Amino acid sequence: MRSILRQMFLNSVNHVRSNALVSAALKIKNEQLVVGDKTYPLTKNYYCVGFGKAVLGMACQVEELLQENLIQGILSMPIGTRKLNKHKDGLYLKDNSKFSVFEGAVNNLPDQRALEAAKSISKLVTDLREDDVLLVLISGGGSALLPLPINPISLDEKIETIKLLSSKGATITELNGVRQNLSQLKGGKLATLAYPAQVISLILSDIVNDPIHFIASGPTAAPQCSPKDAIDILKKYSVYDHIPESVSATLCKSVEEPIDLSHVQNLIVGNNEVALEGIAGFGGSYFSLSYILSNSVQGLVDNVAEFYTELVKLMCRSYLGIVVEEELEVLLNELLNKYDIVFYHNKSIADKLKLFNVIQRRVNRQKQKIPRTLCFVMGGEPTVQVKGNGIGGRNQELALNLGLRLSELAATNEWMKPFKVWFLSGGTDGIDGPTEAAGAMTHSSQMREAADQGLDAQKYLMNNDSFTFFSKLNNGADLIKTGHTGTNVMDIHILVIEVDPFKLGAT
Repeated sequence: MRSILRQMFLNSVNHVRSNALVSAALKIKNEQLVVGDKTYPLTKNYYCVGFGKAVLGMACQVEELLQENLIQGILSMPIGTRKLNKHKDGLYLKDNSKFSVFEGAVNNLPDQRALEAAKSISKLVTDLREDDVLLVLISGGGSALLPLPINPISLDEKIETIKLLSSKGATITELNGVRQNLSQLKGGKLATLAYPAQVISLILSDIVNDPIHFIASGPTAAPQCSPKDAIDILKKYSVYDHIPESVSATLCKSVEEPIDLSHVQNLIVGNNEVALEGIAGFGGSYFSLSYILSNSVQGLVDNVAEFYTELVKLMCRSYLGIVVEEELEVLLNELLNKYDIVFYHNKSIADKLKLFNVIQRRVNRQKQKIPRTLCFVMGGEPTVQVKGNGIGGRNQELALNLGLRLSELAATNEWMKPFKVWFLSGGTDGIDGPTEAAGAMTHSSQMREAADQGLDAQKYLMNNDSFTFFSKLNNGADLIKTGHTGTNVMDIHILVIEVDPFKLGAT
């Protein structure tokens, strides 16, 4: 099962390779660049800037397509990106490339190198003219790689503010909303600086529901978070009274003004849904039943783990007939209302119930044959509330948290004997927090293995030390390590329920 889950995850990543996504989005026809339903003349007047974990592959494809029509480009990428991708097809620039490359944002935090990149990007776009075209490449991690605070806020003061907010469990949407109001380039301001040039923004989404105004803090989209909204977010998490004076003063005197972005074309070229579709067919080849439940998983890791545990409990009890069909709809309604986390393509509760009922009926039919496996595939990006000082990331923390819950479920319920539950959580960028892993796997008997090896999983979880735990357990066999993938469309969750037909009679 480990190898199957790993291959499913890799398939999802391969389906959203950044160079391939840009190749599909940009076409040249009759000396025109075709982008969606718009065309732009090719007259050697193209410029390109990019920032994020996935922009290297995007930029390679842009340069290959535009050739001599590309005049200049600037990229801001995570430290070590070029070295890590030096020999990867479609992920390295030519020796005579038009792109200048800045690498920074160690551990996904803004730094002086990223600040210099942002200053260079600001200068390039400010100098553009009416007959120029600017391509903007945006992907996850772009916020940290485009830090240019509004004067008089220093970079350190901005970092301190966002770090305080993040440590309290603020969502990525809330974090980016505050960032917009502290930046010279985010919240549509980069596109405003580029006027009167035409702007084409190619976006690889790393946020639930693809809000272009929040991806990389929306440098080419109208802001949806006002200065007052930013203040409210800071107060919501009780950090407003602890932020630097320059930040609070800037927010208090800032005025919300409408901006004209009629010269901008924003296009989502890839997202989590595309990644999930890449593994749907693969899962169907191995499992009796396989479903994409949601591409919108969000909320605190602890709540997500609790939801998945309750989902497993309900599906297993339904399989055994402990929960009869008449009870199922009521219980599902209660479950989905209590944990407003998993959204089936953002449909209503009624639609979600219909989906689950379809699953239940198919499970009932399937168990009349040879019961094997049920697979749920989800995507999104939960958040971690940091309480300890260990090393880990949200994917490894989710796996550890859920592993503990599944272990308790199996140990305290006789009816769980026929089932073994597996779970994988991995970041499509290949990097989960400040670690070398993309994520981790767990299963319902993993904690017994940990105890046999002298590992107290609960202590590791309380210290947010999931990477250390999984590194020690079975010599790291359950860690997912891919290295930098060159793409980023949030996380992939795979939940598998195996049924042992020989143990069904024991319940």
